Amino acid sequence: MIFTKQLAGLYPVTILFWSYLVVALVTAPALPFAGRIVPHGRELAWVLVLGVVFTAASGYLYYVFMRHVTAQAAGALMYVEPVSAAFLGWLVLGQRLGWHVLVGGALVLVGGLLVVVFEPAEELRASGLRGGG
Repeated sequence: MIFTKQLAGLYPVTILFWSYLVVALVTAPALPFAGRIVPHGRELAWVLVLGVVFTAASGYLYYVFMRHVTAQAAGALMYVEPVSAAFLGWLVLGQRLGWHVLVGGALVLVGGLLVVVFEPAEELRASGLRGGG
């Protein structure tokens, strides 16, 4: 992946900072139309969990771990994001997961696992991705 090679010299925190800043600037014009935007009561705890765990920590781990896999594995693992979004929608928001979401999510997880587990070791050594950064 060209994108991965271009970002290889940057720290994950730098990447996250700039990407979240761009998202904040792009979405800021919509704030006047959003209604109530300041959380109250129990919502504060969920906003903190969302910001610290599901945004900052997961984003940091994502960029750290992507430095240790090949483009083939990274491409397969990117499909895990919608699966995690469906799971969190069920866990946090109480959204219903139909059988097709469960079967599709399982297939995505199994496919990603197979790509990572059965990736040829010589490709990893040749690319210099293991054991570095």
